[in-house]
Amino acid sequence: MKWTELLRKDNYALLQSESDTQYVVVSGYDPTQPEDQQWANGNYFSYWNDTKRKADCLQNALDCFRGKTEENYVTKGQKYLEIHREDYTEGTFNEIVTSLGVDNERVGDALGCYCIVDEESLKEVEESEGYNLCG
Repeated sequence: MKWTELLRKDNYALLQSESDTQYVVVSGYDPTQPEDQQWANGNYFSYWNDTKRKADCLQNALDCFRGKTEENYVTKGQKYLEIHREDYTEGTFNEIVTSLGVDNERVGDALGCYCIVDEESLKEVEESEGYNLCG
C-alpha cells in the first residue's frame, strides 16, 4: 500500500493511505527505505469512505502523533484541573498532592494540572449529590 506523508517530526510520521481509507501514526519512520520497510510500529485509524468517521480518525491520529512528539500535549479528552489549598483540609490537600507525585514543599496555595476526567463518574456524582461538575 502506498502512503502520503502528512506530518513528520524526528522518527515519527502521520501518514494517509493513497486509497484514502486510513491514517497511520508511525515510529521508526525512514522514507528512504523500501515501501514495506519504512517504519517499525504504527497506530492505524481506519475510516473507509465515511466522511464523519474520517474527521474523527484524523483528530485521533493527530492526538496520537502530537502525544508522541510534544512533551506536554493535552488531548481533547483531558481537562485542566486547579486544586486550591483553601478548599480542602490540610491533610486532604497533602494527600492529593502526594498522590499526584508532587513535592508538597514546592506547592503554594494552588496546584494546577492536566488530567483525564471521567465525565460519566462526575455526572453520577452530580445526580446523587446535586452538583454541577461538568458544566
